Amino acid sequence: MSKYVLFKRVTDVELEQAEEDSDLAHELIERDSSDDAEHTLWAFAGLQFLLDAEGMGIVVGWPDTPDELQIVLLADGETIFGLDSNTVARIATDLGATPFRRLGAHFDRAAMAADDVNPSDWSGWDTEEALNFLNEAYDDLVKFMMSTAGASSALLMEMP
Repeated sequence: MSKYVLFKRVTDVELEQAEEDSDLAHELIERDSSDDAEHTLWAFAGLQFLLDAEGMGIVVGWPDTPDELQIVLLADGETIFGLDSNTVARIATDLGATPFRRLGAHFDRAAMAADDVNPSDWSGWDTEEALNFLNEAYDDLVKFMMSTAGASSALLMEMP
């Protein structure tokens, strides 16, 4: 399993075109972009655990059931997921309205280790250190999603 998720800001038109053209999807993921148009989320598994425990219905990692995600299949077997700008805006609003302390209340080292949530050895972290790591990752994700929504952009998501 990948240890991170790469988010790449694209337009809705590019997202639609990428659904039809897997080469384009790969080019969009690989293209150079400004720092504010790309985000690498290292703590996706821990945040996904907390978001699920809170019942947020938001996918920040590889979804088990990608109900609202557009799927772009690449020829070499890779899969890239996409979020249209309306979905990005909804997610950004929901994340922005949810302080990390609500999510952090669901931190459960034993349950996360049992679910093999990366990093799989949460016992090596004290609770404050783990929560600070997740809080910082959450704050960065919220900032990126709000910025992406503010630009009326869509996203591609890849787990290399």
